[in-house]
Amino acid sequence: EKSRILINFPFSDIVSDRNASPPVVAASGSVSWFLRLYNARHASTLPKKFHMSVQPISASWQEGSGLDMEEYTDQTYGILSGSNWIVSSVGTNWTNQGGDYLDGDQITVGSQYFEEGVEDLEIDVTDMVERFLQGSGSGLVRYGFGVRLSGSFETGSQSYYTKKFFARSSEYFFKRPVLEARWDSA
Repeated sequence: EKSRILINFPFSDIVSDRNASPPVVAASGSVSWFLRLYNARHASTLPKKFHMSVQPISASWQEGSGLDMEEYTDQTYGILSGSNWIVSSVGTNWTNQGGDYLDGDQITVGSQYFEEGVEDLEIDVTDMVERFLQGSGSGLVRYGFGVRLSGSFETGSQSYYTKKFFARSSEYFFKRPVLEARWDSA
């Protein structure tokens, strides 16, 4: 029962904000970037003592509705729009089932340990974001991030139950996923 999260942000808007006069976002080297996903409480059994990692996606993909987490029906099955474990978009398969990612030899990969399972995800993705902002010349195209269980946590035989994060369509505005820029503006 492997599952992954695909997430992207409007990087062209960030580039515009950085190039504005005066700049809205600090220059490269003066800012740290954090991917933040907020835990969504639920009644199902929580996972404990696991690692999640964030890697840049290396191929284009189409946003869909994903998996309905109440009825567990696949909203991208068949000819419906969106990516799933097998397809990146309608009529196009991933090269590798589960998605195509750059690995740690090509870029710094972020990870976080979850002790109790109720924690929010907060991972430093500065290296990835700065390369996204440089554009295709950096060897990294702006396809966004893949979030998943790390290594043996994903491939092992033990179940990690259900971990949920709020989506960008959440009614709780301050619980939606964010790409947070941190710098000293003094």
